[in-house]
Amino acid sequence: MPFQEPPPPNPPAQVQTQPAKKKLTKRPTVKQQSSGTNSPNVSTGDNSPVTIGAPPARNPRFKEKVDHVTMLFGPTMTWPVDMLRKTHAKPLALGGVVPFEVYMEGDTLFVDVNVSALAPGSPTISIKHNEFSQPPPGWDRNFDDQALEFVDEHQRALLQLVFNGESNVSVRGIFKAGNFLIASNENGIVINPTSGTFALPRTIFKYPSGLHLRERIEQK
Repeated sequence: MPFQEPPPPNPPAQVQTQPAKKKLTKRPTVKQQSSGTNSPNVSTGDNSPVTIGAPPARNPRFKEKVDHVTMLFGPTMTWPVDMLRKTHAKPLALGGVVPFEVYMEGDTLFVDVNVSALAPGSPTISIKHNEFSQPPPGWDRNFDDQALEFVDEHQRALLQLVFNGESNVSVRGIFKAGNFLIASNENGIVINPTSGTFALPRTIFKYPSGLHLRERIEQK
């Protein structure tokens, strides 16, 4: 049998036109880097910017220039900043003992303190370069970014160091220097006060510090 051409389809096939597909844009690969100076950070394959979370904090545009530092320890004492950057000021020296020193490094003010716990054989409380020793047994301490306070077993404030801004600091409490006893509160200073005649500074923080760390008493 001779070969024959197959008959045309019945009915004729319908040709349908499909809508053109949208061209997809390839997204850049985003990955987190866990190394480097600014780790963790985020980079993209095409170096396009990616923002995650809050923008970095900005330094204040304006800053007050400090020329002098003031310390309140009974009378007001003032020193030029340039002097405190070169040497330690010793505002009180009695009996060959210096209870505290004032100095600056750059724009940071420091007050180093060495205070006896007022009882024979008790350890000395020390504050140096903003690091402080543990309180003696029975004592407690509390602090925040502006103030540090030590209290005895009766929660009486025997040492307070309070910074009021970058150029003003108050030192209050009881200080032993040789045979001398110096008492300082919000109203002034007394040397060798008679027992019960001089009020100790008002307590700044709540205690015990284990339950109230950095919590201040609301002053009326």
